[in-house]
Amino acid sequence: VVSARDGNPNVSLGGAAYVFRKTGTEWEEETKLIPSDPVHQGYFAYSLSAYNNYILIGAPGDDHNGIGSGAAYIFKKEGNTWVEQTKLIPSDGYMNDNAGGSVSLYGDYAIVGCSGDEVNDLPGSGSAYLFKYNGSEWNEEAKLIPSDPSEYAQFGHSVALHENYAVIGARYANDFIGASYIFR
Repeated sequence: VVSARDGNPNVSLGGAAYVFRKTGTEWEEETKLIPSDPVHQGYFAYSLSAYNNYILIGAPGDDHNGIGSGAAYIFKKEGNTWVEQTKLIPSDGYMNDNAGGSVSLYGDYAIVGCSGDEVNDLPGSGSAYLFKYNGSEWNEEAKLIPSDPSEYAQFGHSVALHENYAVIGARYANDFIGASYIFR
């Protein structure tokens, strides 16, 4: 999956993602993905993660909960077609949270970083949301925050999932040195 920041000609900086498939020794473009509800400066495909027949695509500029609140989209391969399955929106999303600036997908779990989220009245401290697929829909399971949130730490700037672990980066934690947090 390849991101194209300005890949949607109908929406400025709306973004698109291109899916390539290896056939024999050659890589061929399989499809172009755009959201069902593109937003001007939505930055769809700013972040990407693929697992089995699913693709998770971040759109930190989405404005569902206010300008720059952000979101992420799940696409599922059905037969030979990629179909938008759902849009993941944090339950308490707010303007400038930047949800979807980082995303990761593993098994039945998706994690969406929100590096601009204000936690405990600390601007830009950040958070990450864990979603779980129950076989028919994706549900928010947890909001992850660090044990030591701080202003502008941007917790959620990077996220990764593997088996029962989530690793979340806080770009400017510890007086701008940065840190990573591991959740199990």
